[in-house]
Order: sequence, then structure tokens, then C-alpha cells
Amino acid sequence: RRGCEIFGYQKEELQRVRLSDLVSPGSFRKALRLLATLKQKGKVAAGLSMKRKNGRSIWVDLNVSSLRGRHCVAAFRDSTQEEQYRAFVEGAPYPRAVFVHKKLVMSNQAFRTFFPVIDDGRAAPLTLSELLGKENAPLLRELGSIEREDASTVEVRKKEIRLGTETGM
Repeated sequence: RRGCEIFGYQKEELQRVRLSDLVSPGSFRKALRLLATLKQKGKVAAGLSMKRKNGRSIWVDLNVSSLRGRHCVAAFRDSTQEEQYRAFVEGAPYPRAVFVHKKLVMSNQAFRTFFPVIDDGRAAPLTLSELLGKENAPLLRELGSIEREDASTVEVRKKEIRLGTETGM
């Protein structure tokens, strides 16, 4: 049912559709590799650029497990908006990052270059307080209050912050 909603096909149509009708041309080789992995390992999870019935490109996260014979069960999630946002963040020429619940979830190369502590191999996400330091406590409080606001009332705010210690970084 979810596959029908995501791809825009009726159930009967979706059962007859070819792989080339669903996968974007640029992702077809990846789709073939995923099918080979599914055949070899019995399951696969990946993100893939695909096409709706109307031809519109979408990004889909999929989990597929093979059952007996030629049957499989699949779970799909339309992640188009997440991928567009990821491209927006990563494509910026200046430092850009996204924090959720005060933890870094996404950043671009310019941000990681400006803040090299991000790429230190840590397992847990970097927090705002680890990034900005104790000397920026007022800013941390302000950012926390913005996070609690209704998204429709949040305005763009620019702040100058001091990083490192009095003697430099």
C-alpha cells in the first residue's frame, strides 16, 4: 500500500511495473547492485533515486528482505525532502550545519573545515556546548530558547561568537 502511495501506481500496476520504470536512470546501476546483494545476502537497505508514475524524481529509503522463492517483502519511505535539505546544507560555499536537540546532525565541508573538532572520530554527535564552549553560555541559552519556539515564529538571527580561549585556539 505504501509503495502505491509513494510511486503513484495502483496495486495491480505496481505488480507489473518493470525496474526501469521505477528507478531513475542515474541510479539504475546501483539498483542492479542492490538486487545482486539481495540475492546474495537475502536483505538490503539503501537510499535510491527513483521515479513516480508521473515521471517526477523522488528519493526513497528502502529495506527489502527476500522470502522463499521469488518473493520479497519491502518497506519504502519517501525521503525526498530530507535529501533536498541535505543537498541545500552540503552545497553551501560557507559553513552550514543543522543541530537537532542541541546535537549536530548534519554539516557541510566548509563547516567541518572551520570546526575541525567535528571530524575527530567521535561516536556520539557533537553538542552545541562542546562546539561553542562555556564562554558562550548566553548564546547557548538563547539558542535553547529558539529551539523551544514555534517554528513559524522563529526569525533569522545573526550573532557574533567568540571561540577558543583568551590566548587563541
